[in-house]
Amino acid sequence: LMDIVVSYDIACQWSVNIWARMKAYPHYLHTDHNSRKMFYFLVPKFHLPAHVMACQTTFSFNFNRYVGRTDGEVPERGWSHSNPIASSVKEMGP
Repeated sequence: LMDIVVSYDIACQWSVNIWARMKAYPHYLHTDHNSRKMFYFLVPKFHLPAHVMACQTTFSFNFNRYVGRTDGEVPERGWSHSNPIASSVKEMGP
């Protein structure tokens, strides 16, 4: 059994049709969500107060098991260090 926690600013909306949207991607990118894996979609603590009360309770790190006292914001902490290279690595259009 494997638990997978997805921390995303709008996980409450994004997770609704995630499995249907996944069908549009190549098969090698799919994951078996019907297996024994458990997926938990949570909203990082900094972003949660901007959500409606239903989101604040359902998608809160505070009310879910196995996440400890994490805040879900770690992936965003490194972004500030990469800002200086943003214009060099952005995708360019035609």
